[in-house]
Amino acid sequence: MNNQNKQKGSRLYYWGVNPFQFSKNRYQPEPDYIYYDNSHLWSQQKRSAFLIGIVAFMLPILMFLASQLSKPLGGMDVCFHESLSHFYYEQFWGEVFVGSLVFVGLYLFTYQGQCRAEANLATITGVFALGIALFPTSGMGCETATGELRLFVDFTNSGCNGIKDVMTCVLNHVQNIKDVDALFLQFPSSGTVHLISAFIFMFCLLLHIAFVFTRWTKEDQSTEHNRQMKRRRNKLYKILSAIISATFIWAILARLNLLPSFIPNLFNFTFIIEAIILISFGIGWMLKGRFGTFHFIEIMGGYFMGEHETKRFKA
Repeated sequence: MNNQNKQKGSRLYYWGVNPFQFSKNRYQPEPDYIYYDNSHLWSQQKRSAFLIGIVAFMLPILMFLASQLSKPLGGMDVCFHESLSHFYYEQFWGEVFVGSLVFVGLYLFTYQGQCRAEANLATITGVFALGIALFPTSGMGCETATGELRLFVDFTNSGCNGIKDVMTCVLNHVQNIKDVDALFLQFPSSGTVHLISAFIFMFCLLLHIAFVFTRWTKEDQSTEHNRQMKRRRNKLYKILSAIISATFIWAILARLNLLPSFIPNLFNFTFIIEAIILISFGIGWMLKGRFGTFHFIEIMGGYFMGEHETKRFKA
């Protein structure tokens, strides 16, 4: 028994399973998988899924509200950046952006799902969520920046060593910088690392919604009630998958300059794309969690399918 438990706790026990599955029997629960077999642990997993969804759902909404309401309400001037990633450079809201992504990334690490393949995919998604948070995008991402921003300044050859008036030295150094973009660059390839992390992260989000959450398990098919609830959820998952797929393709086309030139410049196009993906992802994970009394989304699935009863069902 000890050897068996040791084997189940080893890295090979997890990483020997393919995290990318697309067949009809994909991501099936494993009978001896402790995180699914144990009702207490499975309840914790559902709570984790719900929290991941809440944070992902609220992040773009908070950034948008901050950019629109902060100054009118007497706060700091927050730019409505061209992408969600550029909020990294905002004072205070940059910390909220990074903290939210780190929260999502770490919770994805702890999320074990119903099988090892699902746990592996969640871990990969979490890695690239941290990549987005730790390696910021390049450029200011704002044409009307008048507030307080966080900058990267290299003092290697600034001559600041030994100067008592540090602030004067800093201001002089910043004013002498000819390339403003250098102030928004962690290191030469940080923007590339961020972009790769963002695209892989979004692709993994799509895999979760489109393939992991839509699987049919024996429990889903055990009773007519379970089948009805599963059909409701899958209907919503498919709608969310279509939304994420469409916006993801638009993001790729925009990045490759394959869209008409005026489209990427329309009302913060990149921010809207990222917001749609994150909000859809958040709804999907909240639906997956179905924690506590959170039944609204599942009930609304009945309306999408033409089932207009208002009965509440057990999660």
